[in-house]
Amino acid sequence: MKYLYPILLALLFTQCKEELKPIGEPFSQLEGINDTWQLTSIEQIDELDKGDNAPLDVSNIMMGTQAAIMTFNSSDFTYTLTPGTMRNFFPTNGTWFFDDNDFPAVITLENSGAQFECKLQAPIRRESGEDELVIKYIRPIGNCTVLEDGLKGAVGYQYRFMRQ
Repeated sequence: MKYLYPILLALLFTQCKEELKPIGEPFSQLEGINDTWQLTSIEQIDELDKGDNAPLDVSNIMMGTQAAIMTFNSSDFTYTLTPGTMRNFFPTNGTWFFDDNDFPAVITLENSGAQFECKLQAPIRRESGEDELVIKYIRPIGNCTVLEDGLKGAVGYQYRFMRQ
């Protein structure tokens, strides 16, 4: 009888096992970013604040009256930026690369050796109908504090773009 209980428990747990269902083919981040994007908002983030302060919407101040347009080409890894009237920290053209083409966390814009590292705030999907690109750029400022990830700065900007 003492051997019967472990056998019954093992049978019970093996019978209740949930079947894993396929979730489909992984989507390509390279195909997802390959498009033209229009800036819709900019939020400012205090990178030194460890509290619960929400980002500050600075779209009215930073975007101006004409929206910026950014185009990424994943066949030759180039980009162009038409800044419109926004307050711009990036070069208007250059090359770009992900830190990992399959599972990117960072996109880096590069022009004449200068690199601008932007953290992706969400996956970039084309197949699922997701039409938003959200990147965060921590603006390096002189002798500011070195942040946890090694970047120097105190102010971050979160840019939201919509696919055109």
